[in-house]
Amino acid sequence: MTIQHRTSQDEVLKFLANPATHGGTSVKRFDTHAAHVFLSGHRALKIKRAIRLPFLDYSTLSKRKKACDEEMNVNRKFAPQIYRRVIPITRDKNGRLHLDGDGLPVEWAVDMVRFNERLTLDHVAEAGPINPGIATAIADVIANAHSESALA
Repeated sequence: MTIQHRTSQDEVLKFLANPATHGGTSVKRFDTHAAHVFLSGHRALKIKRAIRLPFLDYSTLSKRKKACDEEMNVNRKFAPQIYRRVIPITRDKNGRLHLDGDGLPVEWAVDMVRFNERLTLDHVAEAGPINPGIATAIADVIANAHSESALA
């Protein structure tokens, strides 16, 4: 007999916040308007909030999976060293949750390499003026991305 579960996102959030899920490594959680990010060791896992707003709809598991896939497709071009893959959070036949397990997917996560947060542009700018060469390089990447993007 198979155990049937209806998985709430709260259950997944508790699972991801548990150091045991990450081999005993401490976990930091960050929440944004549309996502939950869990940092542990050299890994970052990002799941989409189960929400629907006027400008986005992550209200179903399939919509969150699609959004994770789209995030990978866009961001891997700019940071292939960070964006690994989309992984399922699964429930096994005994009702336990697993990262990238064989059971039924109950949530999807973007699996990334954790980067040094002190190297983000806001931290660099706090340390002093941004090098004009870096500013130009960033502007060029952004301009190229916009020119190559399809119109909505």
